[in-house]
Amino acid sequence: MWRGAGGGREVAMLAYPLILAHLSFTLQTFVDRLFLTWYSPEAVAGAVTGLFAVWSIIALFTGTGEYLTTFVAQYLGSGRPQRIGPAMWQGIYFSIGAGLLVAALSPLAAPTFDLAGHDSALRGYEVAYARALLLGAFPVILMATLSAFFAGRGQTQAILRVNVLATLVNIACDWLLIFGHAGFPEMGVTGAALATVFSQVVGAAVYLALILRPEFRKAYRTGAGWRPEPWLVARLVRFGMPTGLQYSLEVGAFAVFMVIVGRIGTLELAASGIAFNLNMIVFMPMVGLAIAVSSLVGRYLGAGEPDVAQRVVASALAMSLAYMAACGLLYVRAPALRRAVLHLRHDQPDPRRGASRRRRHRLSHAAHLRPRLDRDARARLGGLRGPRSGGVLRLDGGEPLRPPAGPAHAPPLPRRALEEHAGDRACPAGPGDGSGPPVRS
Repeated sequence: MWRGAGGGREVAMLAYPLILAHLSFTLQTFVDRLFLTWYSPEAVAGAVTGLFAVWSIIALFTGTGEYLTTFVAQYLGSGRPQRIGPAMWQGIYFSIGAGLLVAALSPLAAPTFDLAGHDSALRGYEVAYARALLLGAFPVILMATLSAFFAGRGQTQAILRVNVLATLVNIACDWLLIFGHAGFPEMGVTGAALATVFSQVVGAAVYLALILRPEFRKAYRTGAGWRPEPWLVARLVRFGMPTGLQYSLEVGAFAVFMVIVGRIGTLELAASGIAFNLNMIVFMPMVGLAIAVSSLVGRYLGAGEPDVAQRVVASALAMSLAYMAACGLLYVRAPALRRAVLHLRHDQPDPRRGASRRRRHRLSHAAHLRPRLDRDARARLGGLRGPRSGGVLRLDGGEPLRPPAGPAHAPPLPRRALEEHAGDRACPAGPGDGSGPPVRS
């Protein structure tokens, strides 16, 4: 289970930089909440609702863009690396369109939060945070999409380094923009949102600079493959949108919950945000594991090795079960650690903080139940994204070829499906030199 192709060692070596990269995003969110807690309870509460509401929209497009990981992995596995560059350019065009679409929704922020029925002060923070994040959605989507170039090729160390850099930029911008240090204006929640946007701008710019390096231009045509291929964008949307929709619905459910809690009170909403921030520390690493699984599964299916792809999913599932068991044990047996995280606060006394702290403890007990239910779903879904929803992803325009009924990691794929998938028809451009129209079944 540990050694060999598709074993735990291979999965762990590919996944651990992605896991750490997603933990860096959790750190960004934690620092945002911490600084805003120091700023005011209403500010952190408004940022919580604003983030979940906006992210339920942005996640639809980041999830779709990240699906390019499967495209890149399958092109690499099937011996068509020069199609990787053109695929990445279509992801860039998709990100531009998605960013413009999300930005166009910014005027709806105020009327939408009017319907929430929250206090006027809280509503002002919610609208300010949401509007800034909606207008800055493009770099967020672009950074997620460009990371697929490295995730699909197994170069996950680059993803970790870029995310660490983005986290440092975010923390610095939080300190400057929330409180108005070093001559910058004091912007509160708007500053927190802009700090997130600026960090994504830096991350996306670094990714793009790396992708356009001379060795990648030569090997993957990352420079020459800029020409638009609308049919390939359509394939990305068709196969990637279900993944984005899954993310969007998950975040949307949290957004609805936060809106309901906000009707109870501002302190209750702030406490919920802090408790769920602790929850993110538990489940976000599984998102990184899922991306690694989709990369490996796509690569092995592209090379015509479905048995190894099955082993990848089984190895990842075992790792996720072990991780969640360890987190559950730590949570139950180390309450002092939980209290240390939940008690972080500014030196300024506030008589309302005692009640908020008690609510955070109760909510943290409820919040930690979700990862237990979610623990193996990430690993399984990552395996399904490699071949696309239970079938072999055929990027030529035909329908996915389905394996026999049963779990995604159980029976092997039919031999005819493997032959079609591993051949030229598995690539979006169809047989030939890669410049022709898509082949239709």
